[in-house]
Amino acid sequence: MAIPDSEAGGLGIIASVGTDKHSAKKAMSELCKLTNKPFAVNIVLMLKNAYCNN
Repeated sequence: MAIPDSEAGGLGIIASVGTDKHSAKKAMSELCKLTNKPFAVNIVLMLKNAYCNN
């Protein structure tokens, strides 16, 4: 869905959750081959102690 969104003038977003860096890079490379429009990559950053109530 990222390609049609980007091509229509929106911001297409691909998820990288559950993939390793090589798979994410491959997905981004493939997307770049299919469109020259901007797109975003959703990256989750896990922080140590992010859920502590300090």
